Amino acid sequence: MTRQSLTKVADGASEAIAKAVSLLLIVLAVIVVYEVIQRNLFHAPTVWVLSLSYQLYAAIFMLGGSYTLHLGAHVRIGFLSEGWSERRRAAMEVVFYVVLFFPLVIAFIITGTDWAWDAWIHWELEPPEETLWMEPIYPFKTILPVAFYLLFLQGVAEFVRKVLILTDKGDR
Repeated sequence: MTRQSLTKVADGASEAIAKAVSLLLIVLAVIVVYEVIQRNLFHAPTVWVLSLSYQLYAAIFMLGGSYTLHLGAHVRIGFLSEGWSERRRAAMEVVFYVVLFFPLVIAFIITGTDWAWDAWIHWELEPPEETLWMEPIYPFKTILPVAFYLLFLQGVAEFVRKVLILTDKGDR
């Protein structure tokens, strides 16, 4: 796979996931409005909206990580590299990708995959002390490793871009 196709695949996946996940915002808004109407007009609150809204918000947050990285919108310590050249900033980012980003993302992928797999094996439900609904939680737990797989893919693309800056290979 060439560097252009790798970065194109990663960027395309991040953008496609972001568009799909943005639809979850509509679902989240609809169920919250439904709950407000049920609670205030009919005095019949639901047992499922609170739990589902937490899950949808978490899914939106986690699955948006790769797109946020694609946009360069993650929190950065810009004051450290404010006056630096593009090459020097790229060198610092390459080091951080190798030392922090990739090891942490891989750890989350491994742990999250084990966590999700265990939930699927046991058809895990939300515990009753968390919610009266006791909904299946295994699909939700699958989002964590999926989000980190996507983040890893986008991280590889960003890493390649930074290495190309260091090697003066032009357009990334």
